Amino acid sequence: MRILKSSSLAVFLAAAVFLVGGCDMFSGNAGRITVKLKDAPFPYDHVSEANVTITRIDVLGTNGTKNWLIADVARSLNLLNFRNGATVTVVPDIEIPAGTYDRLRIHLNRSATVVLKNGTRFNVDSGSDAPVVVQIPEFEFDQGEDEAEALIDFDVDNSFVAQGDVSTIDGIEGFAYSPTIVAESFKLNNEEIPVQ
Repeated sequence: MRILKSSSLAVFLAAAVFLVGGCDMFSGNAGRITVKLKDAPFPYDHVSEANVTITRIDVLGTNGTKNWLIADVARSLNLLNFRNGATVTVVPDIEIPAGTYDRLRIHLNRSATVVLKNGTRFNVDSGSDAPVVVQIPEFEFDQGEDEAEALIDFDVDNSFVAQGDVSTIDGIEGFAYSPTIVAESFKLNNEEIPVQ
């Protein structure tokens, strides 16, 4: 295992990515990957749901390493279910081969929903099918027993911007939706690597 210099790189998607040794599918020193979801405290007292759908996740290689699809199943999530540091596995223990990696690419359905506590539902559209690319510290996976964990944060406060008078629940007229996801922390073999 070799740690490379990090590349430049809520409420709140978090994915923990585990690259764990042992492999049957790939020759050489492959590993396994798992993605989890978490949510930080949500600032809006009058919102009960912020629903998004993840359609695909890729881990992106660098220095000649290929990109690898690690999730290709639509999964709808109410991000508010994962508040206060809770996580959920969204990609279970997927093998990926040895190589150098530095990004996650998250594909989302462009449509999302926000539900207020009075039952009012807003269907929102990001206006783009482009995936969100999340920079993580660049690392090389080469021993067959390496383990990496990346925690990413889906910043709902910036992703769902309320329109209208937000001081009262009846004053909210809708939401502008632009998914914002960033890396929060990264570990390689249980060693914390700074995230930039």
